[in-house]
Amino acid sequence: MRLPTRYLDIISALVLICLAAWGGTFIFKYNLAETAKVRLEEQLFHQQKKDLDLAQNNIATLKQLLADYRSFLTDLNQRIPGTTQIGPFLSTLHGMIDQHRVTLVRVLHDPPQATGRYHRIMLHLEFQGEFKRIYALIHSLETANRLFIIDTIQLTRQDSSTGCTAQISANIYYE
Repeated sequence: MRLPTRYLDIISALVLICLAAWGGTFIFKYNLAETAKVRLEEQLFHQQKKDLDLAQNNIATLKQLLADYRSFLTDLNQRIPGTTQIGPFLSTLHGMIDQHRVTLVRVLHDPPQATGRYHRIMLHLEFQGEFKRIYALIHSLETANRLFIIDTIQLTRQDSSTGCTAQISANIYYE
């Protein structure tokens, strides 16, 4: 059975149209999938870029903190001498006492104790004078070139209204 050419042309045209529609649908779906992949990769790229920027900011912050800690530790290390150097400390203490016009009543110290890398000497100091002068002396001791850490302070008022006695227990350190 022979089909007329006209029917063959129509069938061929319909097959071509179906193939073109199927191919167009395939290309459209492929394009849609590739576009979704590109969008996903762009989102992933932007997220990774954000994470990288955050990590760089964190690294910069940590570097600054490290520099600050190095500076702090360098300053602290300069305030801790290699030997006891109790003589220069006592000379400095007497100079501060004279400067603040406070009376030194007593200076006692305990034997040095090892505390890890450093050694600690406990000092027991007793001063008499006006409260504001003793306060200024304590501030000078804490900010001096030698690490001076106060454990306890006991203030007792004297008979006069402005005078008081200060008993201080403090530590000085050396390597």
